[in-house]
Amino acid sequence: MLEVAIRHRVGEFTLDAAFVSPGGTLAVVGPSGAGKSLTLKAIAGILRPDAGRIVIGGLVVFDGESGLDLPPQLRKVGYVPQEYALFPHLTVDGNIGFGLHAGADRAARIAELLALTGLGRQRGLRPAQLSGGQRQRVALARALAVRPTVLLLDEPFSAVDAPTRITLMEDVARVLADARTPAVLVTHNRDEALRLGDRIAVMMSGRVRQVGSPSEVFSAPVDEDVAAFVGVETVVEGRVRDVVAGLATIAVGQRVVEAGGEVAAGDEVLVCLRPEDVTLGPPAESAPTSARNHLPATVRRVTAAGPWMRVEVDAGFPVVSLVTKQSHQELQLQTGAPVVATFKASAVHLIRKRGR
Repeated sequence: MLEVAIRHRVGEFTLDAAFVSPGGTLAVVGPSGAGKSLTLKAIAGILRPDAGRIVIGGLVVFDGESGLDLPPQLRKVGYVPQEYALFPHLTVDGNIGFGLHAGADRAARIAELLALTGLGRQRGLRPAQLSGGQRQRVALARALAVRPTVLLLDEPFSAVDAPTRITLMEDVARVLADARTPAVLVTHNRDEALRLGDRIAVMMSGRVRQVGSPSEVFSAPVDEDVAAFVGVETVVEGRVRDVVAGLATIAVGQRVVEAGGEVAAGDEVLVCLRPEDVTLGPPAESAPTSARNHLPATVRRVTAAGPWMRVEVDAGFPVVSLVTKQSHQELQLQTGAPVVATFKASAVHLIRKRGR
């Protein structure tokens, strides 16, 4: 269990972070400058907050009111900084075992971590002889060597290229699962948070705005800022006309959208849709579907998005959809083409507008 409630000021920036992580991996995600790394350094004992309290595994390591501030070596944390901070003159073995006492147990622990991270063949090499991914594994193994109560990972994939990052994420996920060590991962990358986080905390402007499971955070963001960050591309204003049996009818401009949600007639809301939840079809689409929302629309813009095509349409309000390249060709999705935008009521997330 990790409990954090701290406040710290750096120039004009104020960090006011509070969250609880019961175990597993908590991915702290947010834009650059949100205060993620400052929070991690405070947990590790590298940064002393101005006020607050930090509890790691039941041990109070910082308490601003009493003045308690345990040094890093007494906090039982493993810390992997962005730059890895490996000792250039030591081998892989030497780096992994740096914080361990001499003896048979030390050798056994190093061997265990070499096997866990797949570094057995590199054990005699120095950091300059390793790839970026291998150096990252050494840093991870060194942090795990002391059997920490919690492992702290600060942007662990920022120093490697995209292909290596994908493989490395799989490796780290496996190592964390095998080591069974609770972890806090700091990242600005949504994919990393989704792949590695059992729970996700979204941090913006020094504050934790939402904490929950990946599905809760990415499908039901608490506000417009969080929605934009987690990839909800359609966010439009609406007013609830009626609610019958849990199904809300919402006026969005001149159109009507049906959605589930705990709202009442007259509520002003933000209607949120992820692009992958919107399908596009031809104007005369007659195929059976369980989706309640079928909106005539016109294609406004089409751009490539990796293996997908991102299609912006005007359905009486702006809607974004992701379609396969095959669907893009079959539907001839060019600017000005008529289509039908379809999405389920359950795919719509409603946020009550601020001030309501």
